[in-house]
Amino acid sequence: APGITGNQIEPQDNTPVIIDARCVPDIVSNNTFTARLDGKLNAIQLWETTIGTSMTWPVPPPGFVYLYSTNDGYSNPRPIVIGGTGSPVLTLLPGTIVKLYEEACLQVGNTGAPGGLKANGVIFTSMRDNQGGDTDGTATAAATGDWNYVNLSATAVSDSCVFTNCEFRYGGNNGSAGMLMISAATPRIENSYIYESQTAGIYIIGANPQVVGCRFADNYRALDIRGRATAPGITGNQIEPQDNTPVI
Repeated sequence: APGITGNQIEPQDNTPVIIDARCVPDIVSNNTFTARLDGKLNAIQLWETTIGTSMTWPVPPPGFVYLYSTNDGYSNPRPIVIGGTGSPVLTLLPGTIVKLYEEACLQVGNTGAPGGLKANGVIFTSMRDNQGGDTDGTATAAATGDWNYVNLSATAVSDSCVFTNCEFRYGGNNGSAGMLMISAATPRIENSYIYESQTAGIYIIGANPQVVGCRFADNYRALDIRGRATAPGITGNQIEPQDNTPVI
């Protein structure tokens, strides 16, 4: 949306914009946002889409977060997909908060469409989590299973899937296997905090990810690993008490 530029977007009665996720760099970089003083509803709200070209999302304006919510009565996962013929990569910068709700999820790669997601110092959490502001405008507290998952699919490009110093909170709903699901070959998750998932913190099927120096707390279980004879890349993690057996 290169033609939408130089505007002053002041507080509104709801989230001030809802945009195709592909438009984030243009809209956020080229316009000025003023947050509501009560901290409510300060979000750049996103529509479901497929991101088919590489891009970097700017850190949200002061007081704002990115929000992808599918509170529309559907029961199936509703992903923002990152994938295409050129193996696009979405890069998220330190200080970014991405909030999700209900069937909302991020999927990296799709059939015949590889992709990547790189995040450093990013929080993936519930719309009801008040870190970054009272995004849903209610007094309801965040809870396990508030949103779905981040899925590194079999067509995700391993070298382009890197999470460092990130947090994953309050996901794993809709019967999903985990809050972070991995079927790509060797992505890397390092020094990250994974907690309050309604299912596994990380679910691994047939993949050999590098999960290094992470902390797992208060999930249904920390790790669910299937289809692997060995798991040499999972090392140096702190697995604290979970709601069930900590690993399977």
